[in-house]
Formats: sequence, structure tokens, C-alpha cells
Amino acid sequence: MRTTRITSLVLFIVIGRAASEDSTPVPVIPYVSATTGERLLKELILKSDITPEDGKCFVARVRLNRRGDRDFRGSFCSLLEDGKPLPHPRSLHASIRKEGLGRYSHWTATHVYLSASDSSDPRTNGRRYELVSKESFRQRTARTTLTAGHSSLSIVAADDRSVRPIRIVMRNLDQQVSVSPHLRRSDDPDLTSVESIISSITNDQMSDEDRATAIWKFLIDWRYHDYPAERRAEMHDPVKLINVYGYGFCDDSAAAFCVLASKAGMKTRSVGLSGHVVAEAFYDNAWHMFDPDHQVRYRTKDGRVAGVSELEFQPELITSQPDDPLGFPSRRMAEMYTTRRDNRPFQAASSDPMELRPVLDPGDQVVFDFTRRQRVHRRAYRDKPLPLMFGNGILSQNKLLSKTNLRSNARVIHVQWPYVILGGQIRIASKADDGASTVEASADGGNFAALPVISINNGLATSLDSWIDAQPSAVYEYWLRIRRNDGTDPAIGIKDVSVDTEFQFAPRAHAQIKPGMNGFVVAVHGKDSQLPENWRGLDVELVWDEVRDK
Repeated sequence: MRTTRITSLVLFIVIGRAASEDSTPVPVIPYVSATTGERLLKELILKSDITPEDGKCFVARVRLNRRGDRDFRGSFCSLLEDGKPLPHPRSLHASIRKEGLGRYSHWTATHVYLSASDSSDPRTNGRRYELVSKESFRQRTARTTLTAGHSSLSIVAADDRSVRPIRIVMRNLDQQVSVSPHLRRSDDPDLTSVESIISSITNDQMSDEDRATAIWKFLIDWRYHDYPAERRAEMHDPVKLINVYGYGFCDDSAAAFCVLASKAGMKTRSVGLSGHVVAEAFYDNAWHMFDPDHQVRYRTKDGRVAGVSELEFQPELITSQPDDPLGFPSRRMAEMYTTRRDNRPFQAASSDPMELRPVLDPGDQVVFDFTRRQRVHRRAYRDKPLPLMFGNGILSQNKLLSKTNLRSNARVIHVQWPYVILGGQIRIASKADDGASTVEASADGGNFAALPVISINNGLATSLDSWIDAQPSAVYEYWLRIRRNDGTDPAIGIKDVSVDTEFQFAPRAHAQIKPGMNGFVVAVHGKDSQLPENWRGLDVELVWDEVRDK
């Protein structure tokens, strides 16, 4: 049985609309409500997510995001084979490898070590494997309307339960003013630009080594290793890497290190090894190696951070520990450096770094959904499993066609968004006989392609999905062109066009709710100028689950 309980009835709004982001934020206490209940969750483990480990053991990547056996409390999840629980949970990995027969361990939130009930290959035995979790939950929602240009929110989440972010919703209430909102945790760095990242994580009192170390640690904390979306410079922009994707390969993190360290005033380069790429920063008249992907840097006996040229001849600096922080054997890592014939310094290709500045036009709403993980942008490694952590969001807009650009008897709608666009749905409210039957899309505003249009009640509908999938690289803006077959202005028969744009974002880079006290800062700027005095405000909603496994 589900019940609804109000946990706070306080709403405190202070008017101060034109405040700048550098001013003291206006404190706002949101209205908080809660819904409680119990649920059983199942994740079907895809065959493509299972890889052989050793002996009878296989490793499966999972996304249910529940704590594993490595946690001292252990996992509460069960692994089903064709709907029946496998008989030996929490088994030692050595036992899974040697004995098999249904032994398994839900080891971490993202990996399960398993064997089939008859020790066969779970990728080819035709059986269905599911990870199951039963839990009690309290879903809490914090809502408020912000009317100040710079506000602070304080939200308390349970500290005796697992806390799981669900979604963030922002809606521009004004019907005249476009705004650019920025919501972040007050203790997190500002991730909106290369400049803001550097100013958040470094200071003038730092040495060059301190600055390089701060950048290296930043990339370790804010991205993880997984198959990148593209092999091109798309992934080398640190703002996109952190905010849009949150994952990539070694060359992506090395390139991001170089971009950030260069902005901090340092000379940098990437170095290709035998199947691996690292970064180097030049200071104190020498090169020094930093590897964010494998989370390592190696020090000489006198305490200096070693460069690639030193590691080539001193592999013992690498092999002093058996494995690196990712569990990769140090012996194999040392081989990458000591095979010097293919070690090559280079400057990685990178586009101009993006500034993350989302704009909500009048009435626009955006939803960042942490639980929706259906699609990703991928132009490389299409046959590989989906990333372990990503989110899908939706930007919802309603465009009055009479207020859009008129070009050669066609109305043109421009959609621009700083997160990679995955697809979208367009609905056109029109009369059945108005002749507005042609909808086209363009990635550059000049070359348009027709979209498939179907008739629905009181209008037309089309999808961007196939068109987006056909684009050669990431799309961050598009144009829609609507024509009437009779050549007249489409606005005559069409009142408005609803556009839902689906996009990808990196959950780690967003204002997630965590156990205990949460402090957030919200800055809202006008699109082209300061907010007017009569600005109607921004609705903000944060939803999270407080979970207890059963």
C-alpha cells in the first residue's frame, strides 16, 4: 500500500531578481513531500554485457545501481536463471572460477561475477539471467519557484538509507523572457566552462605540480573509463567529456588534461604508448606524466613525478605495486612504457571547448532523468555494451509558429541545446485540411531533409530519431522547416508546434541529492541581458528515493 506524507510545508521566497552569480545568494526553503512503498526491481542482463573471466566464471555489467558484496553490509540482490534463484550467492571469486554450478557474487554496483547452474556459458546457453532487488522506498520531492537571479537551496535527505537521485525538472514560467539556469551543489566545482573548472580547482598559490595534480584528481573524480561515443575530437573537450558523457578512453582523459592544464598556463602534450595514451605537463624544466584514466602518476626516489622518458628506463617505479587503482597489472603497464619504439608525443586534436549554457525559452521545461537510460549517442564502438552510467533528458518546448522566422513561405524553428541530441518528437496542431504536410530537418540551417509525417488527431506528428541517427557526428542544434503544399504561410493554419528534444547527460556532473544536508546554488541569467524586474520565475523540482534493501 502506498501512502503520501507531507514532510515540510515551508516555502520561503525572497525577491531580488537582478542579483549576479557572484553576489550573496538568496536563501530559499523548498516545499518537500514524500511517497512511501515497496517494490521489486529486475534488470535483464544482456548477453553483450557478459564476458568470460577465468575458469567457469563470467563477469556481467549491470546498471541496477545497488550496493554489492564488496560493501561490508553485502548485497541484498538475487541473481535469477530462467526465473529461479541461483543457489550460491556471495560466493568467493575463486570458488566461482573453480566450481561454478550457480555460484555468484554481486560484487559491486556495476558488476556481477557468476557461473551458470550447470557451469555452461551464460552467453550461449539460451537462459535468461536477471538481477533482482526488493526494497522499501520513500520517494521525496522538493519544489520551489525561484524569482532571484542567484539563490541557495538547503535540502535534507535521510542519512540512514541509500539515496538515489531520480530527476531534476526546471521550467521557465515567464512567457516573454528566455533564461539560462545553472544548478549545482555548493561544494562542487563549477563545470560550465574550462575557465570555471580551473578557477574552481586551482588557485594562484599553487605550484605547477599542485595545479597539475589538482587537474589529474579532478578528471579521476568526474569521469570513468568506458567506450567513447566517437573516435574524433568530440570527446577531447573537457566540458563535453564531463557534462555530456562522463566517460571515455585513455586518450580522451589525456586530451582533457592537456586542455585544462594549458588553460592553467602550463605546457602540455599527450604521449601514445603501446595501446595506451597518457598526458605530460612541463614544469621545473622537465616533463611529468599524469594518467587520469588509470588514476596513476609515478614518483622517483627523490619524490618527483616521473616523466615518460624516465619510466621507459625505470619500470620498477611502476611495478612497486602489483596492480594500479583500476586493478590493471602493473607489469603489463610497465611493458607499455618500456617498449619505446612506439612511444610518441603528440598534440591531440580538440575543438574549441564548449560553454555549458542551456537556455530555456518562455514556457520551456527540461527534465534530467537519472533513471531513464534507453539511448546514447554513439558513432564508434556500436557493437559494445551501453555505458555503465548515463542519463536521458527531455527538453519540451511549445513554439507559436507565427513568431518563428518566415523563409520562402516556410516557417523555421531553431532548437539549440548544450547536451548531445538523441532524437525527438514533433507535434503540429493544425486543421485537417490546411495543407501543411511537409516537415524537414537540418543540422546546419541550410541542407534540409524531409521527415516522415503522420496524421494524428487535430494535426500532424513526426520523429527526429532516424534523422539524428543518420548524422555523422554529435548534434547540438537543429532547424525544423514547415511548409504548406499550397505555398502559403504555414502559420495561417497552424497555431503551435510542440517539440520534445531527447538528449544525453552525465549524471555525476549534475546536482545529485546525497545523504544528509545538501546545499545547492542556482544562478539564473537572462539570455542576452540581466533579468527584468517583472520576471515571473523558474520552477525547480528535485526528486530522489531514500531506499532500504530488504
